[in-house]
Amino acid sequence: MTPTEIQDNNRLVAEFMGVKIGEETYSWRIGNLEPLQEKHLAYNREWGWLMPVVERIEKLGKFHVIINAQSISIIDYTSSSEFGQDICYIAYKVNYKMRAIYVAVIEFIKWYNQQKQ
Repeated sequence: MTPTEIQDNNRLVAEFMGVKIGEETYSWRIGNLEPLQEKHLAYNREWGWLMPVVERIEKLGKFHVIINAQSISIIDYTSSSEFGQDICYIAYKVNYKMRAIYVAVIEFIKWYNQQKQ
């Protein structure tokens, strides 16, 4: 992914999470608060940013995020299929779990936004 794609994807995730860029405060150093800017978004590189997104997807009430040793699936378990419907499936090499989850989250959010239209 290019830096521009990462920035666009992080902005997409921030929208999904209801984050208000420029309005909320961001503490990047103890005692230093500034308005949140796009450069602060770290969904692509920090677990503390990424995992709340996974939790938000599951709190929508009909999706499961299944993280296995070498794959991530986001499943709509309310579909008529016996095992649910795969919204996205990402296989990855062991060292790339965070990146795979990030990519799965991006794919899910794009799919989810299309369903709302």
